[in-house]
Amino acid sequence: MGLPARDFRTVARWPVVNTTGSGRGHPEPRRRHRRGSRLGYLHIRVMLRELVRWRRQAASYGLSLSEFVRRVMNNAKIEVAMTADPRLIHELQRLGNLQNQLQHAMNAGYPVAPGRFERVLDALHEVLRRELERG
Repeated sequence: MGLPARDFRTVARWPVVNTTGSGRGHPEPRRRHRRGSRLGYLHIRVMLRELVRWRRQAASYGLSLSEFVRRVMNNAKIEVAMTADPRLIHELQRLGNLQNQLQHAMNAGYPVAPGRFERVLDALHEVLRRELERG
């Protein structure tokens, strides 16, 4: 049916089950997480409306719910994550690229119409002025 008791004892001895490089003859204990016991968990019950509101607030700040609650409970300053209009970013990139190309052409000695560079700068100033008035 199986191994005789004598052979089983021979196979099951610790010195035979050497799973580590330490040579101690027994498996190493499981290692803890790198943070060890410094982590704790807090489970609280809240109303569904509160949970939805907290998640919305956390998302508006660009934080996870855990980080948002942690900062609120520790009286830490929570800053609003600013988001810009993608069309504005695209327009600024386009004008900056055009300005850079014109500047390189002027520095390389290529003929550039006198008012062209000024028009690009005027357009850039107009976009910035509009945004400052709006915000």
